Amino acid sequence: MHTTRDQELADTYFRLLMAFDLSRFRPVDTGLAGIFLPSAPVGPVKLMIVGQETRGWLGSFAKVYDTPLQEYVAASMARHRDLLAGPPRGSRFGQFHRQAQRTLKSVEGSVAWHNLFSISFKERSPIASKAMGLIAELSTQLLVKQIELLQPRAILFVTGAGYDRYLKACFDGRIQDSCVVEPRRLWRFRMGDTLCLRTTHPRFATGNPHRVQALQEVAGELACTRPRAPNAQSPQACVGGTMPALL
Repeated sequence: MHTTRDQELADTYFRLLMAFDLSRFRPVDTGLAGIFLPSAPVGPVKLMIVGQETRGWLGSFAKVYDTPLQEYVAASMARHRDLLAGPPRGSRFGQFHRQAQRTLKSVEGSVAWHNLFSISFKERSPIASKAMGLIAELSTQLLVKQIELLQPRAILFVTGAGYDRYLKACFDGRIQDSCVVEPRRLWRFRMGDTLCLRTTHPRFATGNPHRVQALQEVAGELACTRPRAPNAQSPQACVGGTMPALL
């Protein structure tokens, strides 16, 4: 289903990618997947779940050069829309997305799916790619714009502690009230009035209790209708007080 906001997001992607100049990737694009461009959900976004990266997307990055940009944007968004509409099958991330929808079903709005990195490398993390600098630059611009446009009430990063340095770089200067609830397992912070939590990726079963706790905190945040008091903390205290997340 296409909405006005979906078209606004598509227009934003087109302008951003045109300004970025994707030809900068040509010397280092070997092994890169296509660009992950999420579609806009129907209705307000109560929770945005941010994963790491896809294991592949629209074939190789070379399609970016061979396809008119507007068509490429539309195809990438359609792929995202189709995956959300289908069953999660064996995807742990997809199963967790459905779990979040069930947990928050009493609250009006959608649960969106986004990623910290918009491009993967050899169907894995792009960190080892020679294009990592460009990927981080482009991914930051995309995710910041997605958040600005969709204005989620809460954001849950299921990226794991190993990605914290990139998360912090993406939102440099925006992170407030940083609190380590459980070292490497659960980190809570704010960006403006938006509650943010970072926990482990759903493929790690040992992190399930912390993901459940994160969803409970999100549910509590969404259920609260009163304005948040300045510097108010969530029920569970920080480890050793307020501090940056441990890498």
